[in-house]
Amino acid sequence: MEKTTHVIYDSDWFDEEENCDCDFFASEMHNLDRALDGQVLAIADMGLWHGRTWGYKLCGNNLNEIMSCGNEDAIRIYVKGRKVMKDATHHDGVNHIEFRMVKKGVNVEPLLHKIYRGEFTRKDLYRYTTSLADIVRGIYGWL
Repeated sequence: MEKTTHVIYDSDWFDEEENCDCDFFASEMHNLDRALDGQVLAIADMGLWHGRTWGYKLCGNNLNEIMSCGNEDAIRIYVKGRKVMKDATHHDGVNHIEFRMVKKGVNVEPLLHKIYRGEFTRKDLYRYTTSLADIVRGIYGWL
């Protein structure tokens, strides 16, 4: 069964001459302005000049963090299956960033060390974090 992809924002939708890109971006920041019960964790598969590597960033507790975390030359933000994702294109390649919420009362440090070393699994993510997909789908009526 194919997973449906719902695009929230794609900077390629706008020509360089159009001024509505900033307005549209601000509108999406407003749509996603929702306080969460936990911090947003950005997990990145980064394309760098010397190859691919893993990284992470602990963001704030507002869902609109997905709009501003990891901005580059061009971005695409979307929900596919249980993943809220951002593809951020830059001069060295593309960063693929997944956003999840840290579970309340959980010490996320062991997961962060595993991400840094590139040794984490989906099972690790499920243990320490939850998907943001249902929250985003609810905002846009994609349930």
